[in-house]
Amino acid sequence: MNINKEYISSKNTYTGKNNAKYIVIHETDNFAKGAGARCHAEAQFLGHLSTSVQYYAGSDGIYQAAEHTDGTYSVGHEYGGDHAIHDANNRNTINIEICVNEDGNYRKARQNAIDLVKYLIKETGIPAERVIRHFDAKGKYCPRKMMDDPALWEDFKQQIGQPVKGQSEAENKEPVQPEEDKKKEIWYRVGTGWKNGICQNQTGAYHRKDFAIADCKPGQHVYDEKGKVIHSGGKEEENAAGQEQDSAYTQKQFIFDVQKATGSHPDGIAGDETIGNTVTVSRDYHKYHQVVTPLERRLKALGYYTGEIEADKGEPPCFGKGMEAAVNLYQKNVLRYRSPDGTVTAKNKTWKSLLGMI
Repeated sequence: MNINKEYISSKNTYTGKNNAKYIVIHETDNFAKGAGARCHAEAQFLGHLSTSVQYYAGSDGIYQAAEHTDGTYSVGHEYGGDHAIHDANNRNTINIEICVNEDGNYRKARQNAIDLVKYLIKETGIPAERVIRHFDAKGKYCPRKMMDDPALWEDFKQQIGQPVKGQSEAENKEPVQPEEDKKKEIWYRVGTGWKNGICQNQTGAYHRKDFAIADCKPGQHVYDEKGKVIHSGGKEEENAAGQEQDSAYTQKQFIFDVQKATGSHPDGIAGDETIGNTVTVSRDYHKYHQVVTPLERRLKALGYYTGEIEADKGEPPCFGKGMEAAVNLYQKNVLRYRSPDGTVTAKNKTWKSLLGMI
């Protein structure tokens, strides 16, 4: 088995905290020219990506990017849907991304992934029955090409020796593509450059262009999926004068602060634990909770909150009328609520949106 290991690193991993039970199959959804296995592995090695996996399989070969003993930022949070596996997470999986760059050969990339899985089954002892899709783990419509054409996934399973349909512990009902996912996901990426289909020094990836622009700092750019610059941060000297502290309060910092305030592991990556520990915040519930401060800072950075940050004055946080108005406006403009309620409800849509989970 020819596996290139020159780009193995611990970037964006839970180092030494992976006890692999499943092998999870993904696709990059990155169709840009040049975005093959080597480029993705190199980008992860250099810290350009905000996610991570153990392997990339492309038509240009197989590249390992993280050790099996390190958990990766890969499986992520719950997307819903009718999926069979409910205990797969970032710390008990080996993850493989199949590259789909338009100048590559998907058939060859997929076959490389199949060969890699067969090797890993022998190497790790993980049975074929526990080779699953991202969909099986979390309900995400991934790997997209094999979700669009289920025969490809059936063939994948047969080639790795997985039992026939009805015997696999990972078997699901026929997946239904979510309404909001009828087309390829659109991402806006913030970083310092673009090379071979990869955003360089990426600090965030967003579904909403306005969120990406809000988090774009001096020296950075916002790129669309073709690598076109759609926004550039100003120069340091232009932003220094009169710039409020919270205008540079990014989504990643917000996630980190929310995790600290609610008792989650603070890693800046929003997942099931993060959303599961959120609390309802409003003028009636938890109005003095420590999580109010990061909520104020984030909504101010996005231009929805115009009031003061109590913590900056040495005062305890307080969710008042100004924050209620800010949440109302956010729910109306971003979430398209017909009847905004000014409440950031535990585990619900407003929290998920602010945390970048939807």
